[in-house]
Amino acid sequence: MNYDEHLPPHFHAAYGSEEAQILIATGQIMNGSLPGRAAALVRQWAQLAPRGTGRRLETARRNETSETNRPAAVRPKLKTLRSNGDFRIAFTYEDGLVVELDFSDHLARRSGPMVEPLHDERFFSQAYIDHGALTWPNGYDVCPDVLRVWAEAGSILSPAETDRRCAERREAGQPVA
Repeated sequence: MNYDEHLPPHFHAAYGSEEAQILIATGQIMNGSLPGRAAALVRQWAQLAPRGTGRRLETARRNETSETNRPAAVRPKLKTLRSNGDFRIAFTYEDGLVVELDFSDHLARRSGPMVEPLHDERFFSQAYIDHGALTWPNGYDVCPDVLRVWAEAGSILSPAETDRRCAERREAGQPVA
């Protein structure tokens, strides 16, 4: 769960073939759907989960969405990945999109206990796909919607450009939280 990848801060929950994006600030489904019991469990978990620092929670509160719960368009699933060295990963999506992204500049601009291990090429190369998300053994992941926006752009975008493109997709009714 990376609150700073695109707004509003959220996490993804999947149950069977259904997926939803859940607001961190409220625990409410902002996009997609889950069966009743699964949705209730996610809401319960969200209430029990720590909210992080006050700064993160305030960021989440400021960026709550007023959008109603709308059906999620089906996002093409990440099919395979291959680490190519030098902090580059090649991705293949189920819809045929193939792209290689260079994470070196992205990592150079990030720090903190979750990101520091990724600065080691051997650790970085241990990336894998977990429920459609690019993930590393320490739990660091990249939002599937953000990764798809980057893949379509052919490069890792700045946070502002990522937010802009995610907003454009949302306005066009394309799959993005």
